[in-house]
Amino acid sequence: MIERRSIRRTQELARTVAFPILGGLLIFWWHDAPAHYAWINIAAFLLGLLAIYFIRPAGSLKSARLLCVSAIALLALPLVTGPQLDGVSRWLPMGPLTLNAGLLVLPVLALMALRDEKLGWVFLSLALLVVSLQPDAAAALAIAASSGVWAWAHRKWAGLGVSVAAIAVAGVLLQQPSPPPVPFVEYLVPMLWHEMGVPTQAIGLVVLLLAPLFYLLRSEAALTSDRRAIALVYGAFLGSSFLSPYPVPLAGYGASAIIGLMAALGCMRNSSAQIATEDRMA
Repeated sequence: MIERRSIRRTQELARTVAFPILGGLLIFWWHDAPAHYAWINIAAFLLGLLAIYFIRPAGSLKSARLLCVSAIALLALPLVTGPQLDGVSRWLPMGPLTLNAGLLVLPVLALMALRDEKLGWVFLSLALLVVSLQPDAAAALAIAASSGVWAWAHRKWAGLGVSVAAIAVAGVLLQQPSPPPVPFVEYLVPMLWHEMGVPTQAIGLVVLLLAPLFYLLRSEAALTSDRRAIALVYGAFLGSSFLSPYPVPLAGYGASAIIGLMAALGCMRNSSAQIATEDRMA
């Protein structure tokens, strides 16, 4: 029977993403965003808390591989179901909501692929093929980050090759036209700085957006490949939101990044000793 994570540990992990989420909520309230934007993000955070509390790292290599296959299938689902906007199919229809497939599944896929020294790079290659067809430059950069961490952790050139290919794909996709930006979803910082004339808020939001990287990377003693993977995937999505009209993770309106990153925090192995033990068991 899997024991639940302690409330204190759940709070510590949730704090990793709490500050940019709070910053986004304040922006919504201060600048009269549609009321449901805040409620959707709050609901996503509450679901994320449940994910952190109940989800555990994959107990075996077999289960990690099954999760990789499931994540890639979910990532590819928009190519079959739509919806499509200006030739782009990267959203999962969930009743009244549409979730960004890459933001939702890639953080967890990065961790599950990292568990697999033999086939991890294959799963990441398949994910790259999917996001190339959607197309999704930000997801390609997230895969590049995931593959780089895989290559570093396992000291294998295959991961580096996938990372280089993903960067090349992202470079091509960034040159293609993108759907028009949606207020309070994309380009939050430029919107605050230029359109609304509140540079102090823009700077404050940038600081809050960097907080997850601080919490994940601050302690060298506790720094694991899992923490690096989540940090770099988040950094890839965050950087993409400045390069193109892409949803600002955690702070912008949308449940995908909140649920995806918090689920990954629940899957994260907490120490190098735990990783070494599980790798020997695998």
